[in-house]
Amino acid sequence: MARRNDHSKEDLKELILDSAEKIVIRNGYEELTARRLAQKIGYTPGTIYTFFKNIDELILNINAYTLEELYNQIANAICQSNNAEKQITNIAEIYQNYCTNKYNKWELLFEYRYKKDHIVPEWYQDKVLRIFDLIQKPIEQLSHSKKNSDSKTRVFWASLHGVMVLATKSKLDITKSKPAEELIKIFIKTFIKGIKND
Repeated sequence: MARRNDHSKEDLKELILDSAEKIVIRNGYEELTARRLAQKIGYTPGTIYTFFKNIDELILNINAYTLEELYNQIANAICQSNNAEKQITNIAEIYQNYCTNKYNKWELLFEYRYKKDHIVPEWYQDKVLRIFDLIQKPIEQLSHSKKNSDSKTRVFWASLHGVMVLATKSKLDITKSKPAEELIKIFIKTFIKGIKND
């Protein structure tokens, strides 16, 4: 087993987060326990709790990484075109691909239930709002107005997310007639038409 002086505090915290994330990616968040994580990093479970007061706080930090990753991918997708319609289409494709290819991280972000007394810190909320602010720009550009653009952005995100949840969880036979990719294309086409005519 590794000793405390084998890693600096910063390195050890990164090791814990990186190893926890790998457990989630390979096995799903249900398999992430302090004991399993401690075995993976070669330290005792107590070491984990010197950096994170509980599993909720650890998972919050993993989810923060996921939000950063999504933000960067969406920002890159927006940069690939000056056309607002194409930007919105790119965002939808990024989200669908993330859900499909990094399902366990996506599921952790949206499905994990924090304890009732868990308070989401402001820095985490800021990461969520950054993504909404990014998506809101092409929506405002298409609708030629900032009126209700925040609500339109949230409807866009919720609808996109809803299709992927129902598709991945095989609920309501939503993909029986068409795959999720086709449903998202129909949604995007309808959404774009709607905000242009609003």
